[in-house]
Amino acid sequence: MNKSYTFRLITKLLNTIIIKKIKAIAATLVMALLFFVNEVNAQISITTVGVAYTENFDGMGSSATATLPTGFKMGPDWATARTTTKTAAGTTGAGIISTAGSDYNFANGLTATSTDRAIGFLNTGSYTSPDSIILKITNNTGGTISTFNISFDYEQYRSGIRQFDWTFFHGASSVPNIAIVSGGQSFAAGANNTTVYNPPTTTTKSFVISGLSIENGADYYFRWTSTGLSGSSNGQAIGIDNFSLTVSAPPTVSTPTVSTITTNSAILGATVVSFGSASSITERGSVFKTTAGVTGTDNPLAEGNTTTGAFTQTRTFSPETHYYFKGYAISSEGTGFTSESDFYTLSNPPVTQASSLTATPFSSSQIDLNWLGADFPTSGATEKRYLLLRAISPNTPVFTATNGTAPTVDANTTIVNQNISYLSPSASATGLDINTTYNFLLIPFTWDGVNPSTYNYLTTTAPTT
Repeated sequence: MNKSYTFRLITKLLNTIIIKKIKAIAATLVMALLFFVNEVNAQISITTVGVAYTENFDGMGSSATATLPTGFKMGPDWATARTTTKTAAGTTGAGIISTAGSDYNFANGLTATSTDRAIGFLNTGSYTSPDSIILKITNNTGGTISTFNISFDYEQYRSGIRQFDWTFFHGASSVPNIAIVSGGQSFAAGANNTTVYNPPTTTTKSFVISGLSIENGADYYFRWTSTGLSGSSNGQAIGIDNFSLTVSAPPTVSTPTVSTITTNSAILGATVVSFGSASSITERGSVFKTTAGVTGTDNPLAEGNTTTGAFTQTRTFSPETHYYFKGYAISSEGTGFTSESDFYTLSNPPVTQASSLTATPFSSSQIDLNWLGADFPTSGATEKRYLLLRAISPNTPVFTATNGTAPTVDANTTIVNQNISYLSPSASATGLDINTTYNFLLIPFTWDGVNPSTYNYLTTTAPTT
């Protein structure tokens, strides 16, 4: 093969490989650039509780295609929404707001020089509504966010003969859909499409979003949506401004406690660790219900004091019932709760004691026992039973359990039977040793048949033989 031809062939092949490499590198750079552009509008990182995060949009400058502040985008879904405005206009002089539908960088004053800016929309028949402004934040506080204090201004820059309604939403998705009525505003139809308000008219909104559970590291979204009534033409120029968001810290409450449980009461308690981001609390107490998932509306009762520290209070309940409860404290920044705990109230106890317990030998290994029955409650006690214990003389039976626990005895005592029906005032002790003296103890009790926490024994003057 001709050496010159071979050289040209190799050169052409190398050039092809180099061009492909250059194209691949260029594609990678383009992707990186796109990623960078997207990151310019990354979410706001919320790192501190009690500190206001504010945005007045004044830093955008006067460009028609101004980059939106960190976290803000314009469009129906934050994931795909726009990161710049499309038009700049002011309330006076050159560049005054006209009729063009667009995403606006509004100026209070001259378009080119005013440092008081806002973002919003002017919708038309071709630039239709609804359209949205969406803010994304990330919880980097190190804890769970439960409450936001939010305020902002709606600013009306130009009139329009169609009514436009702005609504406010929040939620965990990039199209948040939990409505906050107090965050919305209706702008009635005007007399014309030409009145420019200088300065813009302002409607301030301020409200609290509570009851949230935004884990550390999780994202959250806020959405303002503008919608024309039955259309989009003849729109009004309206924007948002002076946004402020503060993560409020409700009181910290810990250590739910329950003690002195009876058939119809228990002492509930908790500890107020701190007031959170407020300077005081207005109330502390307990809440409860008979299913899991206790909230602040479930039988709340204030304990009476408003200090930090442990507190207790006696609450009234029904017998033989499973209850779930929390301690709480309320401040101007929201309500703090303990974790949820639970307990069972005792079954209603036997009303009167059994009596006249007698023991009769039946055989060398069996003794029969009889007694006059106790009186048992007619409600609040699913199972009504007797417990029969024995011990070899000179020991006497010793019952060691307390109410709310399963039957237990000491080392010298044997449980003969713990499931004697209240309808059968007799029982037999079998497997006994010949020529041995036994002492017996009979205890009536009630429970729900499932949960040992409901056991209720009548041990006072329990009969022996």
